[in-house]
Amino acid sequence: MKALHKDFWMEIRKSKARFISIFLIVALGVAFFSGIQAASPDMRFSGDAYYDEALLMDLKVVGTLGLTEDDVEALKKIEGVESAEGAYGTDVICGEGEDQKVLHVESLNKSVNQIKAKKGKIPKKKGEIFLDREYALARGYEVGDSIKLKQEEEGLLLEENYTVCGIGTSPLYISFNRGNTTLGSGEISGFAYVTPENFDQEVYTQIYLRFHGSEDLTSYTDAYDNLIEKVQSTVEGIEKERCEIRYNDVKEEAEDALKEAEKELKDGEKELKDGKKELKDGEKEFADAKKEVEDGKKELADGKKKISDGQEQLETAKNQAADGQSQLNAAKEKISAGWTEFYANQDKVDAGQEELFAAKEELAKGKETIAEGKKLLEEQKKNLEDKQKEIEAGKAAIPAAREELNTQKQMCEEGLKAVEAGEAELSKGEAALFGLKEQLSGLTSQYDSLHTELENVQAQLSTVRSQYEEAVNSGTAAEEELNA
Repeated sequence: MKALHKDFWMEIRKSKARFISIFLIVALGVAFFSGIQAASPDMRFSGDAYYDEALLMDLKVVGTLGLTEDDVEALKKIEGVESAEGAYGTDVICGEGEDQKVLHVESLNKSVNQIKAKKGKIPKKKGEIFLDREYALARGYEVGDSIKLKQEEEGLLLEENYTVCGIGTSPLYISFNRGNTTLGSGEISGFAYVTPENFDQEVYTQIYLRFHGSEDLTSYTDAYDNLIEKVQSTVEGIEKERCEIRYNDVKEEAEDALKEAEKELKDGEKELKDGKKELKDGEKEFADAKKEVEDGKKELADGKKKISDGQEQLETAKNQAADGQSQLNAAKEKISAGWTEFYANQDKVDAGQEELFAAKEELAKGKETIAEGKKLLEEQKKNLEDKQKEIEAGKAAIPAAREELNTQKQMCEEGLKAVEAGEAELSKGEAALFGLKEQLSGLTSQYDSLHTELENVQAQLSTVRSQYEEAVNSGTAAEEELNA
């Protein structure tokens, strides 16, 4: 034994460096092992204290068809369940272009999973959002900033624009991993919380459960795991029943929606049928109205053409009246020259006394003819005034025609005055002829010539009057057609 110890110390003295190295390695290993053995319970106790303080859920229940308030009440009745609270959640896109990241947004809970604000405050109203501290640091968000969220499914969130009111932590996220998703790159970059009022959903996306006695047990221990497994098996026992109830509710809602849709479809088909009938009737009415419009356009064009023709005839009559006036003036000049010649040949007047009486009769007939023409002109004047009143009623449509008719009326009045002046001159000539009846015998040939010219003038005047009557009748007919 003494020899063994002596050999042992001799070996140490010969290899002091190796001995010291081995000694330090062993000491370091023992220190690490002791630290780990002591740290593990401390970490469990620290984590458990944090979970208890934040009221972290013990079990999370999800359903493919969503979870209802009835499901929450059914879970509360399970033995061992202390509390059950529903929550809403969805994944959204935040950012633009290559900077797009996925955020998991959840509704705030009242009795479970209490978040802690490192900056700002917890959301209290719509439009406010609480951001993950790690995400906010990475993306540069601060309290008071605005953030826009893009939804894959429209309607889950009522709004897309939010104001950051707080930045902090959640007991659901104690590691750097934030979970996976079907959006974007497939990785969730951070979490966010909003008030339940920001969600527009009729069913919950998850229900968080807390169990009796879980706070008295330490997390990550067999006792805690046994408690969770026991209550979890009971929860899973009602899964089939609750899923069937939810399935029937969804099916019933779908059937009701289908029935309503079928009813709306039938109503729509009836309305479509009625609409087609109305459309067909409307098309027929439109075609009839279109035909009436086309006929009206044609009648209007014909009326305009007739008015244009009447105006041309009025212009022609006006020109002819002007020519008649010129001829009448020429006749007056010839009569004046005849009177001059008559006074120069007074000794021949007696010889034409008999012709004078004959001429007097002719003059009387001419006077009667002129009187009849005057009467006819008066009647035409009266008719023209009546037509003018009718035309005034539609003056907005044919102002040019009214102006032409007024001009024609003025010309008729001037022609009437000219005829009356000629009649007065003829009367004076008659009085002079009676005073010079002894001088007419030598002027028979001149008188015959003048008489012939007078007849020609009367014939031309009658022609002008006839043309004027035709023009007035044409204008009246065109006006009647236009009024019709």
